[in-house]
Amino acid sequence: MLTKAERQLRNAGIEAARLEVEVLLAAASGRTRTDLLAFPERPVAREARRRFEMWVHRRCRERVPVQYLTNQQEFWSLDLYVDERVLIPRPETECLVDEVLHRVGPKPEVWVDVGTGSGAVALALASEHPACRVLALDVSRAALEVAAINCRRNPEAGERVTLVASNLLSALRPIRGLVQRIVANLPYISHAEEHTLAPEVADHEPPGALFAGEEASALIRRLLPEAAEILSPGGSLHIEIGPSLREEMISFISMSGSFAAAEVRKDALGHPRVVSAVRLP
Repeated sequence: MLTKAERQLRNAGIEAARLEVEVLLAAASGRTRTDLLAFPERPVAREARRRFEMWVHRRCRERVPVQYLTNQQEFWSLDLYVDERVLIPRPETECLVDEVLHRVGPKPEVWVDVGTGSGAVALALASEHPACRVLALDVSRAALEVAAINCRRNPEAGERVTLVASNLLSALRPIRGLVQRIVANLPYISHAEEHTLAPEVADHEPPGALFAGEEASALIRRLLPEAAEILSPGGSLHIEIGPSLREEMISFISMSGSFAAAEVRKDALGHPRVVSAVRLP
């Protein structure tokens, strides 16, 4: 089964074909991939085989991402549910989580995750810092439905996450000055870049979670003055960016007059990934 499916995926131009068919068959069978490889002699039930073959067909013909087929994605060792209402959490976004955790102490704090999507970043932060409360914001109520599933799926962290429908930070004006950290993973792809995206991304992930508008930095530029209003003095802002936005974001933060000089952290591949800045008194 695996060999046949691997050949189908390779013929469709999918490079990680072997890994993908192992993930798909494990999920279809209700087994872990390790279990699948350790006990290959175990039979595959008819229903699991039918599900697997359907997934392989859709992966080849429609280029549906594996994560949307299985409704599973791991992030920061958390088991997350994902579907086409939310962006699939990327490994490079773990750099954003790590940057925030690197800067905080043990004191209780209020943190905000803007554009929470599946809730991945909010749950990762809450799982690592028991004293914090995370307000997870998204303009998409459909995305918040998925985030709610993941809060229930990861209850120890989820009980410290509050989901809020909000266009950027607009819903938080009543608590201005009381937030210590703002974390943002907003869309940073312009509409002009759509042709550069793989079909798995362009055809299946929600456009509202992908595209910032005519300019890649449009949403981040809107966020900065709102963040300056909401953050307490000395609080910090952490934004995931595309590598091409590095110089623009450093300049924009510097000219805002509300933040100290921006710092940039690179991801595991050496690309500029997170811009951080501290709110001035």
